[in-house]
Amino acid sequence: MTININEQPNVRFFINYAAPKYVEWRLRLLSEWSNRPIEQDGIVYTLDLALQTPVNERYSEFFIGLPGSQLEEFDLQGWYKYYLEGSNDDVEWFEVETGTVKVINDSEQKLTEKPKYIGPNPDAEAYVIY
Repeated sequence: MTININEQPNVRFFINYAAPKYVEWRLRLLSEWSNRPIEQDGIVYTLDLALQTPVNERYSEFFIGLPGSQLEEFDLQGWYKYYLEGSNDDVEWFEVETGTVKVINDSEQKLTEKPKYIGPNPDAEAYVIY
């Protein structure tokens, strides 16, 4: 699945079944590269979704609202693990689906605090097993 941020304001997301009955929807993204969410200046962003009605039995369509006025300008291109979540009270969120999604944009601006990969051995210390 692909999310193309360049298609503003009609950025869409689909699932292959009828969506459960929730009042609010959101999409959380975790980078496949760094295993971190989309974050800028300590603020973790989620994508608000609006369920397109009517919903049929074959698929459901959501329109994505990008949070913040500047987020679509950042370089978010890459592979993400997505978590589709629904809520009726904006407090308790229920995971509906997970999967992998590719995010596409053509931004020139980079995230200032782009997460860096930290491996299990950051000091690169070698050891020998006898």
